[in-house]
Amino acid sequence: MGIKLSSDGSDLRGRFGTVLYWCSLAIAFACSIATSIILMAIIRGKLSGSEVWMAAEFFVAVGVVAVGVSRAVDSRL
Repeated sequence: MGIKLSSDGSDLRGRFGTVLYWCSLAIAFACSIATSIILMAIIRGKLSGSEVWMAAEFFVAVGVVAVGVSRAVDSRL
């Protein structure tokens, strides 16, 4: 029982990379949904103010970083 590792630990790194890849894609997808909802609320006039735009910018920034992480991990796997 337990995790069998090769001498360099590549099995564990491969699993961690796969988990990191899928989690970062999930974060990017969630951020795109949140940004879309915020922008639709701004367009419909339900939300206004600078803090709303800051929230949208935050979700865009987090989504871009998450996509970058997933691409970096994907190139390593």
